[in-house]
Amino acid sequence: MPVLLLALAMTLLPDAAPAKGWEVVGQVGALSMIYVEPAHLKDPKVVAEVVTFVYQKLGKEHAFQIDFFDDRAATPNALPYVWENRLHQKAKFNFNPGNGLQRFVRLEMEPSPGKPGKMHFKETEEKLPLP
Repeated sequence: MPVLLLALAMTLLPDAAPAKGWEVVGQVGALSMIYVEPAHLKDPKVVAEVVTFVYQKLGKEHAFQIDFFDDRAATPNALPYVWENRLHQKAKFNFNPGNGLQRFVRLEMEPSPGKPGKMHFKETEEKLPLP
């Protein structure tokens, strides 16, 4: 049954029409890749709208992740991500019904301490106005 749900999700999400400054670009299993116009990405209400949309499509029975990108051309529609994708990933949302996790973090690339030339994501957690 979970495989059927994921197959259904894969057909539903990528066909979603652009709405209010965001667009579903890709779906791989329980991972959604979403482009959000940079000005809208800063608005927690718009981000919450995207999360609500995914909840409506996938339900709240299975865990999922949403990755948010600020450049349409750099938003992937498949895995693995390449460096160009990672440079434009600005946030992610994780949901796990098993433990009640609903976590949204903004992502910022920064140098890795003690590793010259290496970068990593700095995560800043933020609460979303979810229904």
